Amino acid sequence: MRQSSVSHQLGSVWCEELVILPYEDSRLIDPDGKDEKNTVLLKDLVPFLRRHRPSTSAPVMDITGLHEEIARALGAVSKPSSGPRRFGIYESVEALAEAGSDAADDADRVSVYRAVRPDQPNTGTYLVQVHTVDPLLPEEEHTRAREKIGNPLQALNKLPPSRNIVPCVDVVPLDDETGYAVVLKDVQAEALRVRMSAGGDRPVLGADAKRRVVSGVLSGLAVAHGYRVVHRHITPDTVLVARNGTAMITGFDYAHTGQPRVGTVAINAYERHEAAYLAPECLAGPQGFSKDVGHVRGGGPLP
Repeated sequence: MRQSSVSHQLGSVWCEELVILPYEDSRLIDPDGKDEKNTVLLKDLVPFLRRHRPSTSAPVMDITGLHEEIARALGAVSKPSSGPRRFGIYESVEALAEAGSDAADDADRVSVYRAVRPDQPNTGTYLVQVHTVDPLLPEEEHTRAREKIGNPLQALNKLPPSRNIVPCVDVVPLDDETGYAVVLKDVQAEALRVRMSAGGDRPVLGADAKRRVVSGVLSGLAVAHGYRVVHRHITPDTVLVARNGTAMITGFDYAHTGQPRVGTVAINAYERHEAAYLAPECLAGPQGFSKDVGHVRGGGPLP
């Protein structure tokens, strides 16, 4: 029983436990069995609430018109978490991009944070990409969305360290089980698209700088192809250029990892790719994305 002095009409609020499992294969670890009776799958939540009755013997009143008072009463004893977001051992220090919960496109459901490891302050900073999946998606779509999150992880885990590939250092499941936080090393670099936009105090890329960019991209792709990973999304946004001019590739979201799989990764790669940067054999459609790395040709024009 939670006592409330917010409203004269609302003397108290009765609170009961409710555990909502978002997925069919979710499992509640409840050694004492206290929450088991009030545990329900997300798909069964509405019917559960309709038939539920309070376990207290206190009189039940009509709460129509008291919703705001109840919210304030609960807020008096239940506060949202505050402070920087944490993803396992990583703590955010800056929000670079935050996606809205109502984002319709998977690519728009990714938030990016700059983070540190408080237990190892001298290890530098990291980029944390938070990939979430709408828990209300049909099961088949939900499975595909989670597999898509795992695609770049499978690709990067196959590759050895390379100065021309941004490394993935960790993968942390989100506490609410809605997705994963992908932790990349913060290489302190700019996207090539930004470097191509000369203006102000940003110099135009000269011939030598362009050659270094192309050489770095090809070196990174050579490493990937050597381990049967095809990037499939090389654009000025997935090529980063460090302050010393070193080019690095990132954005392995649509990569072919060399493993047979049923899905739509190639179709997604084609639909989201800028035509100017598609490899020539891919212009006609996603079937042009080669799975034979021995015959992979270059992408579209770089500066």
